[in-house]
Parts: sequence; structure tokens; C-alpha cells
Amino acid sequence: MFDIDVTIAVFIHNALQFLKTTLYSVIKNTSYPYSLLLIDDASDQVTKNYIRSLRGATLITNEHQMGFPHNANLAIDHSITPYIVLLNSDTYVTKGWLSLLINCLKDDITHGIAGPSTSFAWSEQRIVDRPDWTYDEIESFGSQTQKTYGRQTQYLDRLHSVCGFCYAFKRWLVEDIGYFDESYGLGQCEEIDFNTRAAKAGYKCVWVCGAYVHHFGGKSFPQSCATRLLQRNKRIYQDKFCSLKIINSRSDYCFHCHGEDCQHFTRPQNLKHTIRKKPVHKVVNL
Repeated sequence: MFDIDVTIAVFIHNALQFLKTTLYSVIKNTSYPYSLLLIDDASDQVTKNYIRSLRGATLITNEHQMGFPHNANLAIDHSITPYIVLLNSDTYVTKGWLSLLINCLKDDITHGIAGPSTSFAWSEQRIVDRPDWTYDEIESFGSQTQKTYGRQTQYLDRLHSVCGFCYAFKRWLVEDIGYFDESYGLGQCEEIDFNTRAAKAGYKCVWVCGAYVHHFGGKSFPQSCATRLLQRNKRIYQDKFCSLKIINSRSDYCFHCHGEDCQHFTRPQNLKHTIRKKPVHKVVNL
């Protein structure tokens, strides 16, 4: 009998076929013991019916669509394990993925956040460009990736950016830096915010190169919506982390924030400031 020290929280908003793919891959390819938490972010009725037919998981159902940062905070509040993995419902995990991520976090006390190699991300984690693969081809590539890189890791220092599609972190990080900031709404930039605060507190964001999680990308939100959210949330990020914005001596926005490379990056006392929304949800054990 193994003690369970990790919760996998799967965020769901419609895209039923991709959800089925994600859960199929988790069940098939995850040997490391885990608890499964499903967070239904106001999906359509067909998706709700499928989720309620599942067994062996805890289900949280939001009355209204709340978005990634809110759901990340629900995952923290409704799990008791020392490690948490936030997983998009448009992914396909391959063998060894969870062991590699969790062992990376355990290997070093300064490792606070970890993420795998993938097919769709804006950081260095993307090692192949969104191929249209079958499940067998995804698993074959995952096996080859693990053979090639083994337990090799790389620190992602540029804006401390481990992407949120598959995001493993230590629970006690929250005690040091606070929860995810829900001012980012449905999502975009919230993981950069969290990564930045973690890094400023002395934790490293780690790319676990040998772990491969295929990310189909953009299945719960149309690209136009994601682009609009990104532009909005980049401004929220700069309002929070740019000292010139905080003291109202700058009114425009940088196309791309340089983070700590900028002499006007925020002071430490601003880092824990986050907004949380009142949750309206139901919790059931399936």
C-alpha cells in the first residue's frame, strides 16, 4: 500500500472528447499513486453527464465559469496532499510523467514548481510543434523523450515561466507566497505571476525535460478569446509588478515585460498581494 502524496486536479470546460483522452491517458500511464480531483468549470450538460458517470474521484462543480486561477485555488483548498498537479483537460500524459515531476520537486528543497516537455507552450518546454499524432505515436515520442533526457532538468529563469497546462508544485509554496491571483479572470499570465512570486521567495521553476505531456492546446477556449485575455492580463501583470505603474509615473505598457531584468521591477512587499473570489460550487465524491 502506497501513501498518496500528490493530487492531480483536472480543469474541465466542455471539449468532452479531449477530456476523455486526458483521463484515458492518466489512468493508463500513471503508475505513481495519486488522488484525482475533477473541477467542472460550468461545462455543458453533455460534459456534466459524462463527468458524473465517473468513479474514484472528487468532483467540484462551479455554478459559473470561474477560470484557471480560481480553479487552482480550489485545488489547493480541497486537497490535502503535499504536492499538487494542475492538468488541462486537453492533454495526453505519457508513462513516467508524474514520477519524474514529483521526484524533481523532492530532489531539492528549492524546487518549488515543475513542468514537463510538451508540444504546445510558449516557453522552452515545447520540444515539438503540435504534431497530429495518434495515441500510439504520442506514447512512442514520450518514451523516446524519457530515454533521451532521463532525469535531466533545466531552470526556466526568463520570467520564471513554467507553463500552466501541466503544473506541479509544492503545497507549502502557498504559505510563503500566497494563492493564485484571481484578478486574471478566466486565465492567461496567472502562472507567470505565481512563478515570479515563487522565484522571488527563493524557489526555482524547473523544466523536467524527460517527462512528456502532449498538449493539444486551446480546446476549451477559441484562439480569439485566448488572445484577448492575454492582452488584458499582460496589463494586469504590469500594473502589479511594474513599480512605475504602481506609483503612477508611467501610463503606457511594455509589449513584453522584462521582469527582474528591469530596474523598475516591483518591490518585495507587493508580491503577496492577490485577489480571491467567493466560491460558488458543490463538492461530491464520485
